[in-house]
This record gives sequence, C-alpha cells and structure tokens, in this order.
Amino acid sequence: MEDLIGILILALIAFIILIFILRAILKVLFRGVTKVGSAVGVGVAHVGIAVTEELTGREVQNKENIKRVARNIGSAAGVIGSVMIAADVVDIDGGDTGGDFGDSGVEGINDGGESMASAGIPVDFEGDGVIEGFDSTGDGQIDKNIDGVDVPGTHEVSEYEKADGSHVDRHLRSNPDGITENNLRPKESNLLW
Repeated sequence: MEDLIGILILALIAFIILIFILRAILKVLFRGVTKVGSAVGVGVAHVGIAVTEELTGREVQNKENIKRVARNIGSAAGVIGSVMIAADVVDIDGGDTGGDFGDSGVEGINDGGESMASAGIPVDFEGDGVIEGFDSTGDGQIDKNIDGVDVPGTHEVSEYEKADGSHVDRHLRSNPDGITENNLRPKESNLLW
C-alpha cells in the first residue's frame, strides 16, 4: 500500500512539473505570436498612413495613436488566429471540419457553381497533400470529384510495372463508365490545387 501511495505522489509531482513546463512553452509561444502580430499591425498602420497622406496631400495627425491601436489589434489577431488554428488542429469541438477546406465557399465548380462547402469533405486518399475528391455524404467514400461532379464509384488500383518498365504507384480511380467529366481528375479542372 505504501508503494502505491509513493507511486501516486510521484505521478502527481510529474504531472505538476509537466503543467509548469507546458505553461512556460505556451507563454513563450504567445509572446512570439503577439510580437509578430503587433509588428504586422504597425506595418499595416505605416502603409495606411502613407497611402492616406499620399491620396489626401495632408499629414495624418495622431500617428502614434494609430500605431498603438494597430499594434494592439495585431497582437490580439495573432493570438486569436493561433487559438483558432490550434482548435482546428486538435479538433476541439469534436466536429468533422476536414481541415476547414469545406468552409471556403469558393464558387465556380464545373457542375454549375456549386461551392466547395457543399461539395463535401476533401479526401486525400494517398496522403500526399493532393485532394482526390470529396465525401459529400459523410460515409468515408469519395462521391464527388475535385470539380464537385458526382463520381460513379471508386476502386483502388495496386501498384504495378508498365510494359515499358515504368512504375505506377498504388492509386484510387473512378469506376469506368465512358464519361470523362466524372473521373476523379478530369482533364480540365478549374480548381488550382
């Protein structure tokens, strides 16, 4: 029993030390973020002041106050942005954001203007940073291609060697149906990734 109490006390001490270390790391990170944010804010203020003076032909009054406010806004924006990125990375709300690709609202997809948000969750099947298509139903399957057009189903192709000796890696492809517009990667895609 004494051994168990000793182990629990050691675990509690280790936990407290870990909390202090994490606190120190976060403090340094947030200081850095606020410094960068404030520098960006002041830089924007300098540009704004210069443009205003150039366009109006008059000197801007209270430049230091403008820079102070810009510094504070930049610092706050840096911290808020960092927290939002961290929350998305650890998925703090438990929602399936898909890296927020689906929230961009980019218009002009080939199917008549459907937005990426309604196309579904981006799927990177090969883990190479290239989006193969979208899961619009949440079932884990790609059902729309990168242009938001419905796909007739997909299947995995194992890696193989071509007759000319070149190697083809494992990849995903849409089921053949003779229509090229609903392939995972149509010849003419209007998305730039």
